[in-house]
Amino acid sequence: FVYTPGKDNVMADMLSRYPIINVTSETVENMNNVNEDDGFHLAFTTISEHQSKDNDLKNAVHADLKKKLYSAKFINNIKSFFFKNKFVLPASLVHSLVSWYHNNLNHPGINRTFETINMHFTFKGL
Repeated sequence: FVYTPGKDNVMADMLSRYPIINVTSETVENMNNVNEDDGFHLAFTTISEHQSKDNDLKNAVHADLKKKLYSAKFINNIKSFFFKNKFVLPASLVHSLVSWYHNNLNHPGINRTFETINMHFTFKGL
């Protein structure tokens, strides 16, 4: 162990001055409670409406006629587009979906948020 004075060891100096927050068991419980009223807000109809307005998606589906990586499926009589069996999320809904997952997974970080989203959705740049 080698002692380094605080002025030369910025990280240790910051940690020693970092404010301590009193955390109770109630605080921890509340962190893990998901608001039941804050349900997943992207219904099939919403996704389908945005897909039908997305010109990039239309062009990609049209260009993919031979490979057949894109498919149209009806869920509850609502037409939705999929890419390799994952919902294609139009650019207009990406920010909303990423924010919802990030917040409802208790801020898990970039990798876990996108891995979770990638289980069901895909979008350009994922």
